[in-house]
Amino acid sequence: MTDLTEFKPASADEFMDQIQRQIGSDLTAVWKANKKKLERNLRVLGEATVRTALLLETRQITEAEADAILYQQEQLFNATLNHTLALPYIAAQSLLNTIFKVVGWAVFNYSGVNLFPALVTP
Repeated sequence: MTDLTEFKPASADEFMDQIQRQIGSDLTAVWKANKKKLERNLRVLGEATVRTALLLETRQITEAEADAILYQQEQLFNATLNHTLALPYIAAQSLLNTIFKVVGWAVFNYSGVNLFPALVTP
């Protein structure tokens, strides 16, 4: 896995690139089989992550609001994973944790706020 301690995506494209690098070889086959189904949802998540991190960094939203926004994104993405065929539960949970570790580091690196302490340990 890549060191995320300095990860501050400026766009959803940078977010997507990092997600794809983080997924790793153990999920490569599952990812390839489901990439098209998940790509649109990941792009929306990337846009929400960057927007939320920037708003939090500039204190235009509170930590609680940022937490609520990203919690909703996590629930939406989890629902997507649950409805995606050929993703066994363990692979889906691993994928979800990997993605939200990247989200957590992006938010932390912009704002200093750790919304995912189980996944982000500065």
